[in-house]
Amino acid sequence: MNNISLSSFTDELSKYAGLKGFLGKLKDLWQPASKVQARQVERFFASQSPRKWDTFLSNVKTQGFLHQLAEHPLTDSTLLTHAQSMHNLVNGQPIAVIKSSSGQKYEIIRMLGGDLGCTCNDWRFKGSVLPGYECKHIRAYKAGEDKVS
Repeated sequence: MNNISLSSFTDELSKYAGLKGFLGKLKDLWQPASKVQARQVERFFASQSPRKWDTFLSNVKTQGFLHQLAEHPLTDSTLLTHAQSMHNLVNGQPIAVIKSSSGQKYEIIRMLGGDLGCTCNDWRFKGSVLPGYECKHIRAYKAGEDKVS
């Protein structure tokens, strides 16, 4: 079955069976990785949901997604910097866990390239685009503390 007929078939089937997400993943099995990643980038830009950033985080693990993102006309330099930082974070080595005052635990990561990153939202959305930025969890780790007060 070629991509065009598979796509038509799965689109029609999804209308009747309500299996759109499942069938989209099924289509991905028949497409080369670059086309799959291009579709992921298109879905990211098309989505209005704030949860798209959770999907972005899982997609950014691969270099192919970064390449497709860099090629997309809506990608700006800040988004590309964020994507590269998040790629380095998710592929890095966890080196410590810091507990926040609310009890939440965040991992300090030795990222690809050697810099430190953190799994907290402050670092994810601020530190990933500002070179040298350290969230309070990274500062606590550097000070030898295992929690933030």
